[in-house]
Amino acid sequence: MKSVIPIQVESVQALNRTPGVDINAVGPLDGTSIYNVDLNSVEDKPWKKPGTDVTDYFNYGFNEYT
Repeated sequence: MKSVIPIQVESVQALNRTPGVDINAVGPLDGTSIYNVDLNSVEDKPWKKPGTDVTDYFNYGFNEYT
């Protein structure tokens, strides 16, 4: 004999929501869209400091020039 476990509507709705980061949102930098930021205008370039791993700032082999 199998027992049936009722599922509450609230539980199903909670499963359909995904908490966290909206991966489609455009991130801002100082109130400007990241697509409109000129990296040459950024004064602090922590990826150029000695001993820094550039992959902490750029992905897939990209750098500030690509």
